Order: sequence, then structure tokens, then C-alpha cells
Amino acid sequence: MEVAGIVCEYNPFHNGHQYHIEQTKKISDACICIMSGNFVQRGDAACVNKFIRAEAAIKGGADLVLELPAVFACRSAETFAHGAISILEQTGIVSLLSFGSETAQCDELIKAGAFFAYESEDFRKRLTEELDKGISFPVARANAVKEESFGFLLDHPNDLLGIEYCKSITLLRSDITPCPILRYKTGHHDKHTQDHFSSASYLRMHPNELETNSPFAPLLRDGGFPVNTELFQSVLLAHLRRISADELSQTADCTEGLEYRLKQAALEGETLQDVIALAKTKRYTQTRIQRILINSYLGILKDSYIPEYFRVLSANKKGTELLRMIKQKGNLPIITNLSKQKIDSKALEIDINAGNFYALLQSKNRQGGMDYTTSPRFLD
Repeated sequence: MEVAGIVCEYNPFHNGHQYHIEQTKKISDACICIMSGNFVQRGDAACVNKFIRAEAAIKGGADLVLELPAVFACRSAETFAHGAISILEQTGIVSLLSFGSETAQCDELIKAGAFFAYESEDFRKRLTEELDKGISFPVARANAVKEESFGFLLDHPNDLLGIEYCKSITLLRSDITPCPILRYKTGHHDKHTQDHFSSASYLRMHPNELETNSPFAPLLRDGGFPVNTELFQSVLLAHLRRISADELSQTADCTEGLEYRLKQAALEGETLQDVIALAKTKRYTQTRIQRILINSYLGILKDSYIPEYFRVLSANKKGTELLRMIKQKGNLPIITNLSKQKIDSKALEIDINAGNFYALLQSKNRQGGMDYTTSPRFLD
């Protein structure tokens, strides 16, 4: 059986995601999604809880949805990608990696991945020179490779993630084959819709257009879309004012004395957006600061995390067959019921606490213990 993996957030699930799954099913027999949980890579709360988003993915054509733990999901593109690819590799059954791409130039993506997996001294020198200009790492890296044949790829957000996927495949010496799928109709950050296709960021900004751009709008609405982030922002600001600079310095992605800048901004700013505006610079982007804040609140440190389990969020009949295969060939325990399965894992503890926090952002079902009381969605 040819099994494809997809790394995703589905924040929220829309017509473009369903199109991508449909194209993936044309080159594979089954599809496993590795999906961010209740908090996502840009350092924000997901627009709908992870169980609802996973169910939408299964109804949209995926066969099995596994959770990408927050220790990977709320990190830089490099860590996000490496954590996801590591989990797919550990299943022992995934042979293809399907991902959206602005160019779908597979050879160049693979070449770029190998280049960054084994960085040359010359590249590191150019990168340092660019960083010394006070610009952000993504911009500095793009400038440092603009003369390479693949340099143009770094101008596209999906291709950037594709490069990180290919880099991780190289570093893990994995046999997984990258399979880029050309984006359809709209781009990653497009501020418009086209024939009922839109980006996820557009729908988060225009939640009233969900019904015309998502095949499962009723499911998402019933699940609480869009989640209220006002409390989220207040809690993070209160946390930032309470925590010490020393504690903040131990947080993942907090480097170069950024903890002092954030602490000062927390005292001056009246809202979380004020804090971010005061702290960000050309070097420290808004997204990076947002990630640091949620990482600090959740207790995600600079430690090196590794996959320790497969957390099932949803599956169909073929997905249950995939789980049986993973049980035979995979290298990690499969979690379907936390009330009955005891696994000693810091990453799992963080996800449970993240679920407790996320519940407070919802208009209903705000009780804690979501990860214990909510079962994976097994669909026919």
C-alpha cells in the first residue's frame, strides 16, 4: 500500500485543503495527516479545537489524523517540519510526502533541502554577513542563497516549508519521497477568494465567508469557529508580566537577550498587540515573538524534543487499518484513550495543559480535561 503523509494545520479546513487531499489520493492508496493541535505555528490559538478540525479532515478525504505535539507545532518552520517528518518516518508505513507548493519544482526543492541540511562554510559566512545587517533570519537566509538555482523558492511560503520537509528527509536519511502539489486558485496569503477557494488566513480574517469557502462549515461552526482570542491575549500578557527575564530566557526560540526587550514591552504595552509592536524589529518578526509568548506560557523550553507517541485524533475505516499497520511496523506507542493509557512524556503533558487552556477560549464546553474526556472521531 502506497501511503502518503500530509503535514497540516487546517486552520480552518477549506476547499483548497480538500483539493490537496484529492490530488494526494490520486498518487497514493491512503493518506495520513500530521496536524497541529490546539495552538499553531504562528503562535496563536487554532480557530477550532483539534478534534473538530481532525474530523473535518477525515470527511474531506484523509484516512487518519495524528496530532503534531505543541513542542513541534508552535516552533520555527525548521522544528515544525522536522518534528512532523520524524513522526511520519516513525510510522514505518509512509512512503510519500504530499505538500502544497507555489512552484511544484521537486528537483529544486530537494536540492535546496540538501543544501541547508549540510550547510557550507561559504554559506554560513554569507548568512552571518546578512544577519549583521539587523534583518530577520528568513530574509537573511534568502539573501544568502539568491544566486543559487533554487534561490527563488525562498520567496514562497509553501515552498519554504517544502524545503524544510526535504531538509528533514535528508537529515533523517528517510526513504520518504517528496511530492509537491501545485497550489490551486489562491496563494497562501492572498486577500481575496476565487471560485470559493481562499487561504486559511483569509477565512480567519473574514469568518463570515466560511460557508462559501469550506465544505464543512456547519461542523466548524458547531465546534465554536472562530474561537475567541481576547482572553488568550490577556492571559499571555499577564503571564509575560509575571514571569522573570531569566525564566523567559529558557523559552524555545528566545535568544540574544530578547527576554529583556519583551519584559520591558510587557510593562509599557496595554495589550498583547502593543507588546508585540514594541518588541518586534526587522530582526525579530511578529510571528517569532508570538511563538515565544505561547511557548513560554505552555512551558516549551530550549530542550531537544523527540517524538514519543502517535496521538490519534480521527480516522475512518481505512485509517483503522493504517493504525494496525503502524502498530506492527511503527516505533512508538499509539494513544487513543488517555484515561486508560499512561505515558510519561513532557510533550504530552504540555499538550494536555494546552487543551485545558484552549477550553477557556471557547464559548461552550469550557471544562478542563479535554484530552481525557474527548475521544478520537472514528468515522465510517
